[in-house]
Amino acid sequence: MKNTTCSQYAIDNASILFLAQARKDHTNTFRFSMVLSEDICPDTLQRAVDQVYKRFPTIFARFRFGAFHFHQIPITAPPQVQRDPGCLITMGRKELSTCAYRVYYEGKRISIEAFHALTDGYGAIRSFTTLVAAYLRLRYGAQIPASKTLPETQQAPLPQELEDAFLRYNTEKPKRIPSRYAYQLPGGNGDRSTVRTSSYSVPASDLLDAAHRYHVTINTLISTVMADSIMDIQKQHREGKLQPVRIMVPVDLRRIFPSETLRNFSYYILPTMEPQDTGKPLSALLRSFSGQIQAQLQKEHMGAVISNNVKLQNAWYMRVIPLPIKRALMRLVCCFFGEPTSSVTVTNLGNVSLPEEMQRYVQHMDVMLTPRMLSPYGCAILSYKGTLTINVSRFPQQGELEEVFFRKLDRILHGDPV
Repeated sequence: MKNTTCSQYAIDNASILFLAQARKDHTNTFRFSMVLSEDICPDTLQRAVDQVYKRFPTIFARFRFGAFHFHQIPITAPPQVQRDPGCLITMGRKELSTCAYRVYYEGKRISIEAFHALTDGYGAIRSFTTLVAAYLRLRYGAQIPASKTLPETQQAPLPQELEDAFLRYNTEKPKRIPSRYAYQLPGGNGDRSTVRTSSYSVPASDLLDAAHRYHVTINTLISTVMADSIMDIQKQHREGKLQPVRIMVPVDLRRIFPSETLRNFSYYILPTMEPQDTGKPLSALLRSFSGQIQAQLQKEHMGAVISNNVKLQNAWYMRVIPLPIKRALMRLVCCFFGEPTSSVTVTNLGNVSLPEEMQRYVQHMDVMLTPRMLSPYGCAILSYKGTLTINVSRFPQQGELEEVFFRKLDRILHGDPV
């Protein structure tokens, strides 16, 4: 493979916040897993990693903490595969400075964990499916064809995969989005040493039928039910005036602004359930969420939000402030104007379609998120082979949200009133 990569990259617009928020007991990390038909051979998996890591120089990478800036640096040796500890574990500064991408195996399962400053869900899926395809070729001689979404491991990285698309789509017409505090579920300040996951699997067609009954998308249905569940919990725990419940829904900006970047290129929308919406029928809540989501997904709105963030990134004072001070200031901004403005993150990676030659080996696929800093929960969704899996991750001291949320989904699927 011809080396067309740089020795280091300026971090993208989204990475700045993920790196600023990173601390000993929290890094914004996600995990993708595939369950194969047979136990994993770790030696073969390591050979696959050896083949693939140079193909994705901005994903198989580490971070350098300079005097004034972060830098994203391709690793020069492949990461070593590890036995799966069974749960997401925080990446410390030493690991972020060495390699912020993990490869795990256990039984029939292959998993990867990536620090969000490396890439978003789109880039993570591309790197993961390419890695598993390489493993299947080596292990079984599988004839898996290369494609745009499953590149040859010997192919040089394409320039368009390495760009910071936020800079390309900066319209120079920034728009400030007003901040509003949202209800925070209890338990965010407890033990963060381990993460537990509760899973809910359902035929994707069943959930799609339920969404169609209300003339909304699956995303709208799940986000609305999540908001209603959190509002129910708030009513049980909070005395006095209720706060709004806001759902942070990440959006793949490539669907709005064409790009092939494998770096971060996502943002979020914030549909909101107001206290006065309590007690309204599900159909009314769904109409409200659907309208909010459609309005926030408008290209003009998203372009203005991108420009607002790029303007901050390019401000002269952001270039001259020493990095330790910059991190402290950005962490304060996140603490007051970031996570407190939403109640939980609900991310849907959509349907993952693999080549038929891979599907015969891959039985199941799912994704999970690190719980947030202030709220003890995270929710991630993925569909594969007709099954939609919802993983609610949490710190061990809590366990209320998934019970309420999954119970409401069950009632909707059975046509019962919520």
